[in-house]
Amino acid sequence: MTEYELLEGISNFTAVGLDALMGYLTITSGYLVAAYLVGRSLTKLQNVTISTLFLVMSIMFVFSAFGSFTRGVVLADKLEKMNPNETFFLDAWVTQITVVILLAGILACVKFMCDVSHPKIG
Repeated sequence: MTEYELLEGISNFTAVGLDALMGYLTITSGYLVAAYLVGRSLTKLQNVTISTLFLVMSIMFVFSAFGSFTRGVVLADKLEKMNPNETFFLDAWVTQITVVILLAGILACVKFMCDVSHPKIG
């Protein structure tokens, strides 16, 4: 691949990864707003349904972001080998930390829903 093709690929994969992050933030925000506004009044079936949908969709967005960013890292490594004097700030560890943070966010959201749905008295 030429340098231009690598740069274009990195740009495209990074854009797709960022789109996945925006989807994650959208679904997370919607879930938290729903939990806050109507969490107490949801039946158990409604709570399980909305939480299952949230888990499935948010995990899909996390894996989409991970896959896209990982592919961008592979291309950045190839580009760095072509240009050893230049530094590219797209590393695998950033992708891995991002995934851990996103998965922790999913757990925090589900915990929030549980706390709102089953408030402790006293």
